[in-house]
Amino acid sequence: MKTLIYCCTVYQLFNAVNIRLNLLKEDSVDLLLADYLPDAELLMERAKKSGVFDNVYLTRSFSVARQQYPHTRKTVYAYRIFPKQILKQTGFIPEARYDRFYFATFDDYISFLFLLLHGRNKNLECACFEDGGTTYMQTDQSVNGVEQRLYRWLRILPLGMVKVPVLVYEPELMTFDCGAPVRAIPKIRAEDTALRTAINTVFGFGSVPEIDGDGIFFEESFLADGLKNNDEELIRLCSELLGGRMLLKSHPRNPYNRFEGSDIRLLRSNIPWEVFCLNADFDGKILLTVNSNAAISPHILFENAPKTVLLYHLLIGQSNLLGKPEYEEYYRRLERIYQGEIVAPESAQALKEELSK
Repeated sequence: MKTLIYCCTVYQLFNAVNIRLNLLKEDSVDLLLADYLPDAELLMERAKKSGVFDNVYLTRSFSVARQQYPHTRKTVYAYRIFPKQILKQTGFIPEARYDRFYFATFDDYISFLFLLLHGRNKNLECACFEDGGTTYMQTDQSVNGVEQRLYRWLRILPLGMVKVPVLVYEPELMTFDCGAPVRAIPKIRAEDTALRTAINTVFGFGSVPEIDGDGIFFEESFLADGLKNNDEELIRLCSELLGGRMLLKSHPRNPYNRFEGSDIRLLRSNIPWEVFCLNADFDGKILLTVNSNAAISPHILFENAPKTVLLYHLLIGQSNLLGKPEYEEYYRRLERIYQGEIVAPESAQALKEELSK
């Protein structure tokens, strides 16, 4: 079997290495990287060096993925009939006939690439793999009934008419019925040295900085998004309860450090967080956040993870996620599946008691 895996984020690439080595051992597997990945060309060279994938390619997919082309109903129909025409703009048209196509998001680029690959192989198998918390929550990618009849008449199959199987680390976290099989990706084990070596090679891992503190707080993008709430007060409270021995992992989109000059120090590292977790010693540490998935992901990805405290019950003010039913259900499932490992105190006193354990 010949498989193509497409990645447009660091997290997806991290998971692609695991999927290749643990689920697709017997396949011939090619990797396709989006040009808008940070250091995309460097990652391509490292992925080639790792020997994990048979071939590694780069595509200029940003403009198509973000619909920065003449995007009208007429042009979309035309490109779905002749996908090769728009894929020429990306500088990469696959030459191989693939049996499987794995991706982690739904966008126009993936839709057109699927149509090209499916045109060559009507038995093409697809799978949508883990891309963080959003994978576990419902997104409607379906094509309406009128369009379905049109595409059947044209004898083409848009991705929105396909029930795509899902690959995730924690199937019990799925908050909706996707209408297709849900398979588990094997969690990463500390003793899997081959996987660790492969991931470290792809991401150019050197050494993890020492975690000089008892906890790490994961800031969110409330400041960058202009959302008014009490997250700064919560961060300061957690630092106080930990005796000032707390590091802050700042959000990359926030424009400045709100805690400059305080005892809250930044966790400085340019290593992707998942690679950091793979190599770091978290013994005796605790992770804190309002509801950042970065503090949750170690539990999803790895067999062993540090305790995580979610503060979303204590947030007062605006949020771009909280209050949405799918997110509330996601958090409920997290607390049930990782009982005692992921906790969400409902008061400042409960938080104090949790951090004093």
